[in-house]
Amino acid sequence: MEMDIVDIDNDEERELLDAELQPDGSVRERDINTKAPGHLQRPAVYTFEEAVEATGFGVFHYMLLCACGWADASDAVEVLCVSFLMEPAGNEMQLSGQELGYLSASIFAGMMVGSYLWGSLADIKGRRGVLVYSLFMNGMFALISSFMQSFGGFLFMRFMSGVGVGGSLPVIFAYFCEFQPKDRRGAMLTAISMFWILGNIIAAGMAWAIIPRHIGYFSPHFKYSSWRIFVALCTIPSFTSAFVFFLLPESPKFLLENGKETEALNVLRRMFICNNRNKKKTDYPVKVLQSSPDARRQTSDGPRQSYFVILKGKSSTMINSTILLFKKPHIRPTSCLLIIYFTLSFGYYGLWLWFPELFAKVESTGGSACSELPVDNSTNSTDTQQQVYMDSFITAAANFPGNLFAVLTIDRLGRKLLLSGSLIISGCSVFFIWLLTSRAEVLAMSCIFGGISVISWAALNVIGVECYPTNLRSTAMGVQLVINRVGAIVGNVVFGVFIEYHCAIPILSVAILMVFGGLVAVLLPNTKRIELK
Repeated sequence: MEMDIVDIDNDEERELLDAELQPDGSVRERDINTKAPGHLQRPAVYTFEEAVEATGFGVFHYMLLCACGWADASDAVEVLCVSFLMEPAGNEMQLSGQELGYLSASIFAGMMVGSYLWGSLADIKGRRGVLVYSLFMNGMFALISSFMQSFGGFLFMRFMSGVGVGGSLPVIFAYFCEFQPKDRRGAMLTAISMFWILGNIIAAGMAWAIIPRHIGYFSPHFKYSSWRIFVALCTIPSFTSAFVFFLLPESPKFLLENGKETEALNVLRRMFICNNRNKKKTDYPVKVLQSSPDARRQTSDGPRQSYFVILKGKSSTMINSTILLFKKPHIRPTSCLLIIYFTLSFGYYGLWLWFPELFAKVESTGGSACSELPVDNSTNSTDTQQQVYMDSFITAAANFPGNLFAVLTIDRLGRKLLLSGSLIISGCSVFFIWLLTSRAEVLAMSCIFGGISVISWAALNVIGVECYPTNLRSTAMGVQLVINRVGAIVGNVVFGVFIEYHCAIPILSVAILMVFGGLVAVLLPNTKRIELK
């Protein structure tokens, strides 16, 4: 096997490498697992998976989990905050049900554009930079949207914020998984999904604490009411996440796949030192990394190219990477994952973002979630608003047990079983929502739906990155999230159009599609504890 040897940039490390050589010039074998006597020895040239294992598992991985999880939570806050703006923004701007559907769909339209562009760019330029810029873009446009007085301006800014959210979501999981040892990758990727629930709780808690209060600035030509303050505060997680990723290293797997073995080895040493505080950099046993046979070598030789030529080349790379997803051996998992993403997104986002509206109907009519609101009903009373936000907060918190179950079982039961089973059960639970006749029943069924469907998201996030090699991983996630957003947009528009007539139509559609998605999941490959390609 042809291998490249990394450059050693100081005398101390060169001496350690020379110590591995025998007098005849051969490489001495060494044991990376000193705790197991008699363990099969390995050569001094390490594969990437072996090098990651040698860093240990500890502080660095938990710090990275918090950083990536907080970014995931920031995206959740930005996405879910729209659901709490339906009633106050609709009243202030005098929006119709169809316009509210466009508002809830606007951020998903932006995410659909951003997920593909940013995801493909992350496979070309790197994960960390894309995360910094996309998170900052998310926060900046969301903050500007809070000042928009017209519906058109507000809608456009929410769309641009969605472009930023679309960049961070697919790249977070690709970036995070490339630091994880294979035996812990499933549980750690699933743990990130718990932060999405944290984002839901933060959004619901802030909405409950801020929106019902009559605070802000009001003048004949400019209004900055409580719901606008809520929108502005929701940008804090995005800005803080962008700053954190600015301090983090690039993915070592991405560096290795791009012919930068020295940089990859330096990142792995940082991981080793962080996980083993009583060790020195020179104690890290890996001195030589096995190069990837498909590594893309970057060179500065030759004349400087124009920006047009560079842009054309990168666009061609993005298109070619996308085409590869629909060729063997990737076409089957890609097709299955796209179907599942559409069905789950249609159901989860379509129903989840309209839960506050369904709760409001129950509070106002005393009947089912599909009851018609009376003409003279006052839906914006403080007591009703407080109850609606409290119900939303409880529903968000109810997702934690489901995600915790996924973390504990995904490496035991496998990705396919959790994904298929949770989709089918979620679809069956949705079917009964339009039959319920009391607030307590609707709230309980909403908690069941959220708690089970979050298992589907956790399993899907893991299997979605494990099915693809490094050079296609972020692009694949980007394409998946495009379909994800198409499903979310269609779901929100369907709910917006039909909820004023009879909500049984969209609710039954959700039930049927999610059960179908669960059946398709059976066709996915088994990726439990496989080595990343």
